Amino acid sequence: MLAVLNSEAELAGVLGHEIAHVTQRHGARQMTKALGAQFLTLAAAAGGALAGGGAIAPAITLTQAVMSNVLSGHGRAFEFEADEKGLYYAWKAGYDPREASKFMRRLRQLERLRGIGYHGFGSTHPETTLRILKLEELAQVLARPGQKLAVKGDHYKAQLSGLVYGERKEGYRLKAHRARAGETLPDLAAKYLGNRNFSLELALLNDLDDRTVLKEGQRIKIVRKK
Repeated sequence: MLAVLNSEAELAGVLGHEIAHVTQRHGARQMTKALGAQFLTLAAAAGGALAGGGAIAPAITLTQAVMSNVLSGHGRAFEFEADEKGLYYAWKAGYDPREASKFMRRLRQLERLRGIGYHGFGSTHPETTLRILKLEELAQVLARPGQKLAVKGDHYKAQLSGLVYGERKEGYRLKAHRARAGETLPDLAAKYLGNRNFSLELALLNDLDDRTVLKEGQRIKIVRKK
């Protein structure tokens, strides 16, 4: 997660989301609903026994399937609530709330590239596009003109040099390159990765257009073998 983020503001949005799960007692509320589902399953078993032994298994299976879907729905509602509260917490801490949706858009791109899709029925998380739209709408309300809101992109990236990227056994680590004036992502792809065509990967990793001309001192994340 740290490797995919591009600023302190994005990190604040993620931390705010997780803190909101605690402050809104989502774990306890979900556990209460899960216990209720177990009681319903037991009731279904008892009803099946009264109807005849052969009805027990179908009754339990049906009840478990229905309750699993209900609980997943509650989980999705909790995620939306955590998004909203978390964005508010990040904003109150002085960070630009608009950065959270940028991270979610990048996450959506990674989902598509890696073949990770939203399966709807049975999913515990809402579809990413819906979350992005809600985050953008709320961010526009919070980020009023004239506010001094922190992003701290270069400062954040500078802390990532040496961070393990992906599975440790694969041997990849991040390098936080300090750009020279006029450098481009194809230049860096050729220098560090041996192929200018890898500029698209660098662009996605750094939330930039692959045609961006870099500024003096701008930090760029690069994935390299250690």
